[in-house]
Formats: sequence, structure tokens, C-alpha cells
Amino acid sequence: MGPWENNKHRAPERASLVWHTRRRRLKSWFSRLLGRTPKGEESTSAEEWTEVSVRLANLGKHEEALVRCDGGLKISPLDSALWWNKSVALANLERHEESLACSERGLEINGRHSGLWNSKGAALAALGRHEESLACSERGLEINPRDSGLWNSKGAALTALGRHEEAMVCCDRGLEINPRDSGLWYNRGVALKALGRIREAEECLRRAEELARKAYPTLRRFSAVRQAGQGRPALGPCASTTSGTSAPL
Repeated sequence: MGPWENNKHRAPERASLVWHTRRRRLKSWFSRLLGRTPKGEESTSAEEWTEVSVRLANLGKHEEALVRCDGGLKISPLDSALWWNKSVALANLERHEESLACSERGLEINGRHSGLWNSKGAALAALGRHEESLACSERGLEINPRDSGLWNSKGAALTALGRHEEAMVCCDRGLEINPRDSGLWYNRGVALKALGRIREAEECLRRAEELARKAYPTLRRFSAVRQAGQGRPALGPCASTTSGTSAPL
């Protein structure tokens, strides 16, 4: 039998091997998408843990996202993105003191990570420390002035401090960057209401609810708006969730 005939007979075997390899890889990909590590496999890099934690957080599985962040930090304790993701997961679980500690640890590693300044500010705002939260937003904006979430956080901090006109300017600046940020519309409405501009405030809040219900379709009326405006900084470098803090309505 010549070499051509030999390869011809081996072709089905090779095709089967390729099919099984692709099937295994696809199974692994779906498992990671759902936040599960397939039996017999382990995540081998901090990047994998980061990606899984982002997907879990976007599914609202914050406890599981936190576990994945801890797993990644065992591999790479100096990964500032993982400290950021962990701080956000803790914030979503209302564990703000721990969230603050993670943000500060991440900033020790990378002081120019604007997301960590935002998550630190969000934790401080949740703890009622609005002056410090404002300072964090301003520091983050020095690094990344195009971050609409940081403008949102700054506006909310200013509103909490009674500086409503300045808060309006921040919300407007953020909306120039991202007009579909429901948290910015919400906080703009809060500032307008505090200034007695009720009709304009109602329009902003209506717009905020409309956008937030699209992003959070299962949440009840106005809870979606508050969710969009709370201290939930964007998670991970690939995420596109709303960040910032919300002022009381």
C-alpha cells in the first residue's frame, strides 16, 4: 500500500480526533462561560479567573464572582484588575468595608487604575464619607476624564454634600460621554429636584427608568434606576456596566 492509500485510510481517524478535540474545547468554553471549571481542569492564569468573574458578575452571581477573584489572587496577588473585580463583587454584596480595603490594596499596586479610584469612592459613599468619595472621583478623573462612571460618582458626591449646581455640571459632562448611562440621568434628576426644578427632574427620572429597565428588565419600577446609580463600578476591563453612586431621591 502506497503512502497515499495509507493516508486515505487514516483520514477518518484524524477527523474523529479533530472532532473530539473541538468538542472538548467547546465544552470547556461553555463551562467557563457559566463559571464552572470542567472536571479534571484548572484555571491556569489570572486572566482566566478575571474573565470568569466578570461573566458571573454580569449574571448577578456576585458570591461566585468573589470566589473566582480569590482564586485568581492566589495565582497573581499583584493583579490590580482582580483586586478591582473583588472590590466590586463585595460592593454588590453590601460588604463596603471589605470593598474599600480591596480597592486600597489594588491602588497600592497600581495607583493609576481609574476603576479602582471609582470603586474606592463608591465604598466611601456607601459608608457616608462623601468628602473622601469626592476626592477619589476627582483623582480618577485626572487619570481618565472620559470615564462617565466617574463623572456620575462625582455628581452624586456633590449632591450628597448639597452642591447641586456643581452636581448638575458633572452629570451633564458624563452624559456628553455616555448619554445612555441611566445612573447619570437619575442623579441629574435628583439634583434638579433639590433645586426645585420639578418638571425637568421628572423628565430625567423618566429617562433614567426607561434606560435602566432595559438594562435590568427583571427589577421593579425605580429599583432598576437605583441599581443603575448605586456604587457599582464597572467590573473588569471588558465590562460595560454602569458605575457611580446614587444620591437619595
